[in-house]
Amino acid sequence: MRSSLALLSFALACAGCGPSAPRTFPLPTADQITEMRVSTTAEPMFGGPIAEFVVPAEHVPSLLFWLVPAERYVGDFARAAEKGINPEIATVVLRTKDGTELRLRCHDWGKNPVAFTANGRDYYLGRAENERGQGIAGGVKLVNAIRDALAARK
Repeated sequence: MRSSLALLSFALACAGCGPSAPRTFPLPTADQITEMRVSTTAEPMFGGPIAEFVVPAEHVPSLLFWLVPAERYVGDFARAAEKGINPEIATVVLRTKDGTELRLRCHDWGKNPVAFTANGRDYYLGRAENERGQGIAGGVKLVNAIRDALAARK
């Protein structure tokens, strides 16, 4: 129930939004998710497209790992994304136990966290460092986790 309220609050905040968007994105936890579907784009750097598939339950936490801490990006990431400077690399669709569906568009941002949006205006950033405190290429890490999940299905 708390998850539903958080997602509803986020959706209402973003309905007219921009500056009023929450500081962190209320991502559901792995145990709140009943289904995760993912796909990737045709970006050659990321190995080409992957058609949408259902992620095996044991791989849901590893994909969520690259989307947290989900802190709001303060700046105009949307403009760079529209120009193709920060290409869209994946779509992640989350369905929670209460039936809420959340669709995230994920963008590469070089050697930075993956950036994602649910509304095309407000962007949030995933994990910024590896376990050694070094910067990471979050987009590459997310796509690699998606490829691992796909391989586990076969």
